[in-house]
Amino acid sequence: LYKALQSASRPYKAIQGSTSVVSPIATMGGVGATCHSKCGDGDGSKDSMGEEPVLQVDDTAKASMEQKERDEEVKRKLTVCAKNLRTRSAKESAECWKKVEDELKIQRLIWQSLGLQRGAKHQGAAAMVESKLDFAIAQHKANIASSLEAIDTCFEKNKGFDLIGQTMETSMKAVKAAHEHSEARKELASILDKVAEEFGKGVKSAKDVDIQSMLDACFLEDKKFEASIKAVWKVAAP
Repeated sequence: LYKALQSASRPYKAIQGSTSVVSPIATMGGVGATCHSKCGDGDGSKDSMGEEPVLQVDDTAKASMEQKERDEEVKRKLTVCAKNLRTRSAKESAECWKKVEDELKIQRLIWQSLGLQRGAKHQGAAAMVESKLDFAIAQHKANIASSLEAIDTCFEKNKGFDLIGQTMETSMKAVKAAHEHSEARKELASILDKVAEEFGKGVKSAKDVDIQSMLDACFLEDKKFEASIKAVWKVAAP
């Protein structure tokens, strides 16, 4: 009987030996451990989804930076316009004086031809005008005031003699006009530079300037350039 009972219990022991029973508590502990290792210990280095925190940009600082960039662009445009005015002034003046010099070469030939016909008095007057024009051409860069005075003297000496031809007279008048334009352009250029320096500082020393009158005096004959100056002026010195 004992042997029979022992023999009957063997299948049960075999099943016990081959079956592993997992404890529900142990299983929960494993899951918990896994979650803890993946989710972190809450040290602040990552958020609950495991992503790096996003830095927020300060809107006030961003707006300030954008305003500064706009101010710098206005200043740049003001200085560019000022430089352009000075460049145009120098170019017009150089071209006008070159025209006077070229016309004088032709006028000399005419004086030499007429001098023989009109006598010594005419020759003397022509020589004086020629001398004044030579002086004006030679000195206009170093002493523009004296050069313009010499031009005026030529016009005075021409009265009653008809010494200066129409083309020569036109070129001499153009020199005087170019000087007036140059002075107006230099003045406006200085004002634009001053406005650029003051812009953004709350200072407006040019607030009473009549920009249209200034542009008229500059005689730019360039509507596009005038529009550019007026546009930046409207922003910088309203």
